[in-house]
Amino acid sequence: MFGDNETAIEELEAHRAIIRGKETPEKQNVLNLLGSVQDKNGDLYCITEFADGGPISNILEALKVNKKENFLPQSAQLLVQQYLSRGSVDGLLYMHNEQDSSHLDIKPDNIFYDKNTGKVKIADFGTSKSGELTGTIRGIGTPMFMSPESISSDDSLIKSANMPLKEVAKSSDVFSMGETLHQLVTGDLLLDAKGKSSWALGEERELHAKERGTASKVQVLKEGTQEAKDLITLQKQADTFMNEKLKTGMKKEDIQKLPEFTDLQKKIDAKKKEAYKEISQPTEFGRIINRTLAGRVEDRAKLTDIRQSPFFTENEDPEKDKIAQKMIGGLIELTGQQNKLDKFFISEAIKVMPEYKNATVKQVEEGVGLERLKQQLEKTEEGRKFLKDFPANKESIEINTKMKSIKSDLAQQGRSYVHKFG
Repeated sequence: MFGDNETAIEELEAHRAIIRGKETPEKQNVLNLLGSVQDKNGDLYCITEFADGGPISNILEALKVNKKENFLPQSAQLLVQQYLSRGSVDGLLYMHNEQDSSHLDIKPDNIFYDKNTGKVKIADFGTSKSGELTGTIRGIGTPMFMSPESISSDDSLIKSANMPLKEVAKSSDVFSMGETLHQLVTGDLLLDAKGKSSWALGEERELHAKERGTASKVQVLKEGTQEAKDLITLQKQADTFMNEKLKTGMKKEDIQKLPEFTDLQKKIDAKKKEAYKEISQPTEFGRIINRTLAGRVEDRAKLTDIRQSPFFTENEDPEKDKIAQKMIGGLIELTGQQNKLDKFFISEAIKVMPEYKNATVKQVEEGVGLERLKQQLEKTEEGRKFLKDFPANKESIEINTKMKSIKSDLAQQGRSYVHKFG
């Protein structure tokens, strides 16, 4: 339900505009509108299809756990991230290109996963706009994901783009998608929007994108230097030695053990340290972030061009998609068990904390938070005893055992993927 019927009607109209088209909504990466109903009090409700995996922010939580524990191999985690990223971008592309609509509040909480179909689906169209636009798009969205022109205190950034407002709105979506993709792949937001506004936020985000999480360190040869020439000479000597011995019938692994060859290899390794220099080279994902988070609208990439990046296409394969979907299901289940454990911890903790004797689990969870609650428990003898005894609690053991089993299954799936696809 929405705050008032006018808002609900706007949501209905926006949703209808987005899902209209030749293909059925089920085939698209957008959440389908099933209908609406008005109760006896006159309140209007929008009824959408049920995406049982919830928002992809749930999957993000599990990926953060994996970042610490590494139960999923890196290439398997990347497969999951690419699958979710691709579905998110495809959903927004459908809105932009097929329905001439903009979303204006793209973020992980508004992108859902349907475990039954394996589809990633854009949701929550209350801020969406369709067709030609008038007025402004300022102030629409969630600050941490808003573009500079959306969060600005005036329309100067919108006007300087010198393009129709509907195109500015779509470009604003691209910025928000870039921030969403960065969080999906790295686990972090590029910049916290608190206390920031207008152009400064865009400039900081753009600079941050270029400096953090978007470049890989690579070794490049100092071409033309004496060190580089010496290294090449040593490598040629090693290759010649290897080839001559191979002609005598010796095996490669036996040649590599010969003192003459090992001495050459040691010299090569030592010379490499002198002949190479380390530089930062943008990764393919880094290029995507830099292009989507450009501070000026006119410098920002088109979503269609971004979709052609190898980051999205290199693992786009039906067989790999099924593997990704299975791992995503496990990650969602893992987050569900962690949430269950957290709620149980809070329910038990407030029993030994007089200050919360009249509070509900939800009130403490939202108003205090788990980490702060643990800090408060540390301050009392009874609280410290609770923290010490909780891991031995029967239900706590059961949930932790279940989580270990899920991680083990995910690890096995990840190893199978690596073994099959490398």
